[in-house]
Amino acid sequence: MLPAPEGGWMMLLGAQREDGTGAILRWDSTDRRRWGFTGEVRFDRPELRAPGFMDECPSWWVCAMRRRGRSATC
Repeated sequence: MLPAPEGGWMMLLGAQREDGTGAILRWDSTDRRRWGFTGEVRFDRPELRAPGFMDECPSWWVCAMRRRGRSATC
């Protein structure tokens, strides 16, 4: 946990594959109205947004993104 710029606390969750690619998700304790997530999943390489890659996305994240009215593409 780290101090968030907006106040409160933030946590960065990350995952990395053996080939060095990965994602980072930011959770901010000050914005609980939006599932507690204020950031986007960000991959190190843009080509990972290709069709079919969503099969590896966590189902809870896809659900949260759809309920927020955003693209469910990781």
